Amino acid sequence: MAENTRRMNNEPVFGSLAYDLNTLNWGEFDGNAVRQPQEPLRRPERRERPRQEPRRRPAARPREHASPVMLAGVAVLLMMAVVLMMGYIRLMQASHDVTVKQAQLQQAQEDNVALGVAYEKAFDQSAVKAAAQAAGMTKPTTDQIEYIELGGADMAEICRPESTGPLAQAWNWVKNGVDAVVEYFR
Repeated sequence: MAENTRRMNNEPVFGSLAYDLNTLNWGEFDGNAVRQPQEPLRRPERRERPRQEPRRRPAARPREHASPVMLAGVAVLLMMAVVLMMGYIRLMQASHDVTVKQAQLQQAQEDNVALGVAYEKAFDQSAVKAAAQAAGMTKPTTDQIEYIELGGADMAEICRPESTGPLAQAWNWVKNGVDAVVEYFR
């Protein structure tokens, strides 16, 4: 086989050669899958840097005044603490008010029970009889009772005056129509 005119990159490579096709040996193929480098690989020479002594920094002086950002942060923090304390005060006041209202509710419920008992006692027949006798009332005697007999049928009729306004007439017309439909389907 003829020699390939391409030259192999003779620089040493450290790392992956997966995409670097210039590093392949394009010489004669001897059937061996593993190729030996023609020249031994050399590491590039490193230059030694002169070592420098670490720099020493002078100690920082404390600041004589606080920055405005820090002052604003402290002010906001103090305001938040005041708001939190005001919230706790309002919470304590609200819980006290709830306790007072619960006591009032319990007293009102007890008063309701007492008034209910008094109301039931007001309709007690013996109490009513005693109150009537104390007021001077007595049962009627037989000579005080009179019976009235009315002739004819027992019937009463209530007459209502009809209004004659336009709305009343429209209402009567609608009502009579609904009554007629209901009567028809009975």
